[in-house]
Amino acid sequence: MRTHILIAAAAAPLIVVQLSGCSRAVAEAQEAKPAPVQRAVELTIYPDDFTLVHERRPVQLQIGTQKVQLTDVSKQLDPRSVMLDWANAPDLPAPTSNSYDLGVNNGTELMKRYLGQQVELVRYDSNGGESNREKGTLMVSNDGQTVIKTGDKFLINPPGTIVAPTQSDIVTIPQLAVQVDSPRAASVDLNVSYLTRGLSWGADYVAELLPSDDAISLQCWATITNKTGATFPNAKVTLMAGQPNRAARKARNLAYGTSDVMATESQLGYVASPTFVAGHVRYSDDESIPALQERVGDLQAYSVAKPSDIVQDQMNRLVLMSSKRVPIKREYRASMPSLSSYGWTDYYYSSNRENPRGVVTMAFSFKNSEKDGLGDALPAGALRIYGSDKSGAKRYLGASDVWNAPKDAKVDVTLANAFDLYTMRKVAASKKINKRTVRKTIEIVVHNAKPAAADVVVVQGFNGKWKIADENVKHVNADASTVKWTVRVPAASEQTLKFSVDLS
Repeated sequence: MRTHILIAAAAAPLIVVQLSGCSRAVAEAQEAKPAPVQRAVELTIYPDDFTLVHERRPVQLQIGTQKVQLTDVSKQLDPRSVMLDWANAPDLPAPTSNSYDLGVNNGTELMKRYLGQQVELVRYDSNGGESNREKGTLMVSNDGQTVIKTGDKFLINPPGTIVAPTQSDIVTIPQLAVQVDSPRAASVDLNVSYLTRGLSWGADYVAELLPSDDAISLQCWATITNKTGATFPNAKVTLMAGQPNRAARKARNLAYGTSDVMATESQLGYVASPTFVAGHVRYSDDESIPALQERVGDLQAYSVAKPSDIVQDQMNRLVLMSSKRVPIKREYRASMPSLSSYGWTDYYYSSNRENPRGVVTMAFSFKNSEKDGLGDALPAGALRIYGSDKSGAKRYLGASDVWNAPKDAKVDVTLANAFDLYTMRKVAASKKINKRTVRKTIEIVVHNAKPAAADVVVVQGFNGKWKIADENVKHVNADASTVKWTVRVPAASEQTLKFSVDLS
């Protein structure tokens, strides 16, 4: 049994929706749309799904009270954040009210708009011709169930096509309706600002290890993800690093109808949204133009030099900054499990462990300074690094997180586990010194299968009170509970670090 709904108007396109069990659209003609409006767009985009949209839209006003329809707005805008004022007509009264309509996305939502209203049910014969037409009132339209009251009877899930008249208050695309009371006819510009979810950005770093192995080339890209359902043409884009406090609101996504649970906006993650296709990634036209930076309060702003089309359901990549050569300091690091006076920590130094070998990580650091080719504030993001083999072929070496780094800050990067360096560790001795103190003697053997000597920094943390009693390599305090030793290991050889520590 099938039911169709046909919304018709004289000399207007038709929308046909087929309902069978559950509602689903099978054919939908394009609704007539007004010509695209030339508007000036500015986007201030924050991390974590948060954006301020500012637009300047030309409007043709008539004398008297009227509604101005603003289409091409985000499906996820917060109606409570909308701000409106005239850009070039200070004598005009401010808009008196505004309303936001998400529009209807499918036949099920459209049918619900006609509940309690008169419709027509059209039936067809076996040849596809109209056999009869009957008027009635749409009483139920939910979960694929349709009920029409006609005369003194109810028609439950009737076969045929439901025909309903178009209505000016039913829209199929999201839009803001602005109430205006104008004393004169005028062509003016309306400033429209609002906050929206569905538009966010993140920083990605791409680095290449230079042949000298003591420097990298570095690029920082901004990846803008647009899930708003709207396209922002030729937009001036400013990216903000940092997280301002945001007002508490219900975690209800207007476009997808998620639950009404109270949460702060900064705690809200992505909800149901379009899937991004790998081919829908757009890059900036000119990679050589970096973003302009400035400090805004305690946040950092990156103004993209060229306007960009921020297209819906796409990821847009824009270059923020680049440097052809950044000096680095390489380091091999072996981090040990923390030690305490409790005996259970000894297990992590026992050869009975499932994998007794410890890893040595390859790391490097650089300084965010002008003399080292940088100096601009670096936003948090992911760093991916590449290198070249003897043939010149590019190879992926690893990845790491980069935290917000102001000017002259040190950036530490841990990339991967070294292939030909590893450690073996054990508790060589453990005895009580007094009622509260245990002395543990630790041996850490660093193995080097490289054809050259390597310096490995061994990092050891302690729980509780501690004091190094003896050691064969001099330590350096990293902080109040951590020490470091730099162990030089000859090529194709091994070296043992031995120390005793009093723990209480």
